[in-house]
Amino acid sequence: MISFASPQYLYLLLLVIPMGAIAYWSYLQRRKAERRFSEVPLLKNLKPESSTKRRIWKSLAFILAYASLIVSLAGPQVAKPGDGSDTNKGYEVMICLDISNSMYCKDISPNRLDFSKLILSRLFEDLSGNKVGLIVFAGNSYIHIPITTDILSAKELLDGVDPQMISNQGTAIDKSINLAAGSFSNNNMIGKAIIVITDGEEHEGNPEEAAKKALKAGAHTYVIGIGSPSGGTIEMPNGEILKDESGQPVITKFNEKLCRSIAQAGGGEFYTGNSASALVKTIKNKLDKLPKANIRTAAGAAYYNLYGYPLCLALLLLLIEMFIQLKKSSFFTRFKLFDR
Repeated sequence: MISFASPQYLYLLLLVIPMGAIAYWSYLQRRKAERRFSEVPLLKNLKPESSTKRRIWKSLAFILAYASLIVSLAGPQVAKPGDGSDTNKGYEVMICLDISNSMYCKDISPNRLDFSKLILSRLFEDLSGNKVGLIVFAGNSYIHIPITTDILSAKELLDGVDPQMISNQGTAIDKSINLAAGSFSNNNMIGKAIIVITDGEEHEGNPEEAAKKALKAGAHTYVIGIGSPSGGTIEMPNGEILKDESGQPVITKFNEKLCRSIAQAGGGEFYTGNSASALVKTIKNKLDKLPKANIRTAAGAAYYNLYGYPLCLALLLLLIEMFIQLKKSSFFTRFKLFDR
């Protein structure tokens, strides 16, 4: 079955209708003007070399060439046999991203959340060929990206991550780790890792205990700490500074101690810094030591491209249009190709 890589271009085919209408209107106007001054039999004698059908064929060739060019631009294709998937060795990673309001703090540029998303974007790129998923959490947790090998789609979903996604504020790290631990496959041969990206402002739960349970289930927990010990105020998207019940600005500080404790309990490591590239490189080197097993990766459907056929047809029709003369040729007259 034929499909199109860029079907939006097919809308340009609608222009064929007005093009045909204009060509036909032009033909009628020319015929009307000619017959205003003379009868048809007399016109044949006065202009024996003129050919009405030549104009029609010339216009038709041009319109068909335009239509063929648009079809070629839309990228016709047919799927190749097979499921378009590849098998390679890799591991599984679930990432837990803190999106509590404290992540709006600007103690790290541009702010904690945007810096975390930068880390994620680069990490996704480096994890191509492995299975990756994303959990967002504040007071509650939910899976934003189910574990997948489709890295490109995962990156596209990062832009929509925002603290406003979760109305229940707070920082329940334990819930996110528990959810991540239950999101892996049942394959005991493949390496599994949980990466928690947070400022460590834990307000509830027991994240160390959750990391221990995940480790027993076969998943190591790594923590990337975001922020500075000195902390800062929380500037909301509308520009207002978040305040407590007494009207004082809320000061949020990076809790390195808790982050280290979670990583230690989960059999992983703790990382922090202000260079996204350095952090990604360090943790990727660590993840590459995990056991690998066969993973079926969606390499994208494989297609035979057919755009060359309508393109060649368009060029052929344009050549034909160029060689169709509006006056009869003594050479072609003998073939009677354009007789009226």
